[in-house]
This record gives sequence, C-alpha cells and structure tokens, in this order.
Amino acid sequence: MMVDFSFSIPQTSLHDSLWGKFNKEDKLQWSRKTIVYVAGYTGNPRASDATALEAHYIKLGYNVWCLDEFFFYMTRYTNAAVLVRDIAGYVGKMLADLTQPGLLDPAKVEMISMSLGAHVMSPADRLDDSDADFVVVVVTNIDGNGMAAPVGHVNFYVNGGEFQVGDIPFIPCGTFCSHMKA
Repeated sequence: MMVDFSFSIPQTSLHDSLWGKFNKEDKLQWSRKTIVYVAGYTGNPRASDATALEAHYIKLGYNVWCLDEFFFYMTRYTNAAVLVRDIAGYVGKMLADLTQPGLLDPAKVEMISMSLGAHVMSPADRLDDSDADFVVVVVTNIDGNGMAAPVGHVNFYVNGGEFQVGDIPFIPCGTFCSHMKA
C-alpha cells in the first residue's frame, strides 16, 4: 500500500498536513519494514518507476511511502535544488515525529531515491555515507548530472558511471538519456 505525501499546503503547516494524512491512514502496518521513495527532478509517485517499485516492495511485505515533491520540483532546476533542503527538513521531522509515539521503528526504514531526490535524504548539501547506516549509490551519468566522487558505503558505476547503452542501436544515449537510466 502506498502513502502519497502530497505537498498541497492547506491553512496549517506542511508538517501538520503530512501528519494529518498519517492519522487518517488506517492500512499502515507499523510492524512491517517501510520503504520511503523520493523521486528525482520531474519524478512523481504515479510514474512508472515509482509504481513498479511500489508493487515490488508490497509483494515483499513492506509499507511503501512515496514522497510527492512534484509541486516543488516543477520549477527551474536551480530553484528545485535549493528547495531540497526544505523538503529534507519536513521529511526528517515527520519521520522523527513518527518514532516518538513508537509507531515507526527507524531500524525498519529504508529510503530509495533517484537523482535530486537522493539529496532529500541528507541534512547536508548532498548525499554521503554519514546520512544512514548503509548508503548504496548507483552512478549512471558522471559526465552530466551525476557525481564522480564515491559518496556511499558502496558505489556502483554502471558502464564506468558514464554514458549508458541506448535503446536504439547506433544512436548514442546522451547525457539526459544516461541520467534517466538510473
């Protein structure tokens, strides 16, 4: 079951809005492991990658929460990159608040993200291995939108982390294509 963290801001604060959504949700099974999915720039919880991830982890018995930050990201990339810190603050506070009444066990939370979404998981400027007990990074585009530096505990560099194989023979997969292959 997927919980959609909509960022429509009513008269109350964003945090209160998110918390209210959890109080209304009666299908969460707090004893299960939970996946929190954060899409990248232009991603959203109804996209095919998010729904495929949701279906897979539900079959494995997880709760699946998909952050819908689309409203914030649908601006110029530079503005979206600045907003990542604010989004990270809200998500962090919400997850911390859910541990207080004993609902959410932090040891049972795993976070998955793509691209700019990975930085929502970091209180600093960018994702690094101090952000969680175990950080795995898959790099597909260091020549464009990716980072060459190893920032996780484990760093996979698909095809050297550079240009990826295209879907059409003899047509190269450029910067955008390679980044989307993540």
